[in-house]
This record gives sequence, structure tokens and C-alpha cells, in this order.
Amino acid sequence: MSRKIKNTYEAWWFIYNHPKFILPERIEVRDEEHSATFNNAVSSIDKKIRIHYIIKKDKGGNIWAYCRNLKRHALEENLSIFYTKTDGRKVNDDKTKNKHIECWLEFGPLRYDYSADWEWKEDHARNYLQHVHDIRLDIGAATFDEALVKLAKNVLKVYGDYKEKK
Repeated sequence: MSRKIKNTYEAWWFIYNHPKFILPERIEVRDEEHSATFNNAVSSIDKKIRIHYIIKKDKGGNIWAYCRNLKRHALEENLSIFYTKTDGRKVNDDKTKNKHIECWLEFGPLRYDYSADWEWKEDHARNYLQHVHDIRLDIGAATFDEALVKLAKNVLKVYGDYKEKK
């Protein structure tokens, strides 16, 4: 049975809680600060750290503490809102024909990844938070509310549904 998104409230919370648009916050950890925990030491301090963080090393040797309970939501960080006038279908070069106000939304997930622009050197590689623009989700409508509902429907179509956590 497919989810029905009927209003702005449902649209907002569907996108906000969608697992594909949630990313754990992370903190860089210097080797000397955290090498014992990373190497599976079992001191009481290390146990407390592991309760709240997942420790991972990336390809470049950088150590990151991923927060278990602190999340980034793409809807709060990666939603681009733009108001424009169109001729009813597109922005016309003849500005006198652009009489319809539209709210355009661009959106996409967040990710930690390496920049493709850099020369890859594994021992110096560093991944960064990236704000992805998924053009399959681009949408426009007469109002923000209408555009948000359409965006949620596009998210449902492209990224699928998910089960609500209780």
C-alpha cells in the first residue's frame, strides 16, 4: 500500500524523517586524542565514548566520531527555495510574458564523500560534508506549500517509502 501525501504537514515530516535524507553528525578526532578507543581499548572513558559515538577511519587515515543521536536533516540544510515569474511554463526571455509567480524547490541528500576535483592521494584523502542536488526532485508550484507537497511526492517516487519508527 502506497503512502498518500495530502498536505504540507505530511510532506514536511515525510521528507524530514526519510532515512535517505538523514546523516549522522560527525566530529574529527586527532590520533593522539582517540587512538586508544579506535584500537578497541576498554577503559571506562572509552566505553562512555562508544555509547555516544561510532568511531571510523576513512581512506585517508582521518578518524571520525559519528554521533549516534545527533543527526543532520537535509530538509533543514539542503532545501533551495527560489521565487520567480514564468509565462506559465518557463521563464520567458520576453519578461512582459512572465506573469505567473512560482516557488521553485531544489533538494537532495547530504553525504560525506571525497571531492572528485582533487588528485587522489590515498594517504592525504579527506572526505567532506557534501550537499547533493538531485535534479530528479526539482519542482515548482504557485506556492511554497504546493511545491513542498509535490517535492514530497517526488521523494516518494525516486527514493521510496520507509516505515515510521515508534
